[in-house]
Amino acid sequence: MTASGLFELVAFGVCSFVAIAGGLGMTTTMSMFRSGIFLMASFIGVAGLFILL
Repeated sequence: MTASGLFELVAFGVCSFVAIAGGLGMTTTMSMFRSGIFLMASFIGVAGLFILL
């Protein structure tokens, strides 16, 4: 595996983890402020996935 392929795999894993964790955190917290922070984290993860696309 080349270095760029490894970088893409790691970047995909990190972005997908941030998107999923942000979505789960957004739906499970009761605080509106924390929910907004998790929503922004989820959007950042999804934006990273679109960049990788």
